[in-house]
Amino acid sequence: MLCGWRVLHDKLPTRDMLTRIEVLSDSSKCVFCNVVEESVSHVFFTCNVSSKIWSMCDKWFGVQNVHHFRVVEHFLVLMLLRWGVGKGFCVGSLVWLILISHIWKHRNKIIFKNRKCDIQGVFALEQVKSWTVIKAKFKKVTFSYLDWCVNPQI
Repeated sequence: MLCGWRVLHDKLPTRDMLTRIEVLSDSSKCVFCNVVEESVSHVFFTCNVSSKIWSMCDKWFGVQNVHHFRVVEHFLVLMLLRWGVGKGFCVGSLVWLILISHIWKHRNKIIFKNRKCDIQGVFALEQVKSWTVIKAKFKKVTFSYLDWCVNPQI
């Protein structure tokens, strides 16, 4: 959840920020696309890789979202998804926070562990982690992981 806070406050050590404070002297290009300068907005929302992940998430939720490229607006749109497991529980914000964290972790694995970009893997991890958190938070949840993957609006 800390990663989500840092994204909302533009406090992640993205390549553009590290270049600005003279910590990074080589390329400030995005790790995913290697085309555009890596900023919080780009790496999480406007990069082709992250855009594909958010589109997969939209399809999974059965919504047609207009993704805002400003971080706070993007978060607020997903906060409107209030259905499912608990009265007033904001499934959208949970998914947003977890997905932000997975995108960042995936980016770091590419940099530090020479992993390949795996859009499907990031999305699958989102489904597992969000289901795990919901099951832990709401003890009365009876749907299975498969049910969650097929219809997260349970």
